[in-house]
Amino acid sequence: MLDSIALILADLELRCTLPQEEETMLARTTLAALSLTAVMIQPHAANAAPYWPWCSESYSRTTTRACAFSSWEQCMDTVRGGAGGHCYTNPYPPPPAPAARSAKPRHHAARN
Repeated sequence: MLDSIALILADLELRCTLPQEEETMLARTTLAALSLTAVMIQPHAANAAPYWPWCSESYSRTTTRACAFSSWEQCMDTVRGGAGGHCYTNPYPPPPAPAARSAKPRHHAARN
């Protein structure tokens, strides 16, 4: 991130003295660095949204469904406080657990 800021500042300082071709190349390099930074800070699968095992269905003018509860009690407290409804287990399966990575590097057996 600091590298990107440094590139932007360098671009601003050199903008007045660079020929058009060099200015274009520096702008493209700055854009590439910022794009790479944005890709690197994207959330990973390990940071994905949690799985909520309980869902509610509430009634008012429309039916509202929400799977955002960690316990049946939490769901019921929400349903009781509103226009009424019920709780049920999340019909969707939880996401698969991430594959465990081995700490040992894998090497192929040497051929004789």
